Amino acid sequence: MNSGYSLHNIEPLNGSNFKTWKERIELYLGLQGLDVCLREPQPVLNETEAIIVKHREWHRTNRMAKLIMKQTMSPVVRGSVAEPDTALGFMTAIGLKFKENEKAEISALLDQLLGMKFDTSESVREHIMKIIHKTTRLGELEIAFSDAFIVHLALIRLPPSFGPLKTAYFSQKEKWDLNELIAICVQEEELIKSHRTVSVNLVNKQKWKGKGKAVASSAANSGEGTSGTKPYQLGPKKGVNKGKKPGTFKCFFCKKEGHIKKNCKGFKDWLVKKGLHNKEGTKEK
Repeated sequence: MNSGYSLHNIEPLNGSNFKTWKERIELYLGLQGLDVCLREPQPVLNETEAIIVKHREWHRTNRMAKLIMKQTMSPVVRGSVAEPDTALGFMTAIGLKFKENEKAEISALLDQLLGMKFDTSESVREHIMKIIHKTTRLGELEIAFSDAFIVHLALIRLPPSFGPLKTAYFSQKEKWDLNELIAICVQEEELIKSHRTVSVNLVNKQKWKGKGKAVASSAANSGEGTSGTKPYQLGPKKGVNKGKKPGTFKCFFCKKEGHIKKNCKGFKDWLVKKGLHNKEGTKEK
């Protein structure tokens, strides 16, 4: 059976990649139809035609599987493992050589699990999935954790913004499974993001308003408008009462200060002389 997956996709077993190597070997053998020897026991040969065919097929896949495994092993590893008759036995023997490394892997996984913190660059779904992945691997290494422990650990590692959610969970009797945990946390994350967006918009709006007020106040204090030009100011016309002190009067007839024209003695005498005294008096009435 041909497939796009080839031996070149399998990194040679070198002593530190047994888990990855095993997964890729099993995938390749399955795609090539050569994993019968790993899935089924060796058939007992008898005179029936069907058993004879099955026996031949099993031995063919067993031989091919062993050749492929040896082809994807470094010479050092290949020389350190005794080769049993079956491919399944060969895989088991290889696994035993790396079993002593499981303790180191368990220690490393526990350190990573207990030291995990929520990374703001990733989503809460990714955060929880990482925790589940590590606990699943520890379970394969015979260090099992209950779903309740994983839920508690995932919630504890969430940032303070998830505080109301954590309080709600710890105060209720009902327990969540892992799928409920992911769904509820994702929903809470969306709510937090939406509230954060609204808050940012409000803050920016207040800053803009404050900035506008500051500009207007600065412009008013400096006598300039928002466009940078000085506003037009009304003032006294040139030549009108120039040099005149506030609160003083100047007669337009005699040009002296301290009285106005109608109260000017010189003006009244002039009216009498011109015979206009009665007319002016009538106008004043």
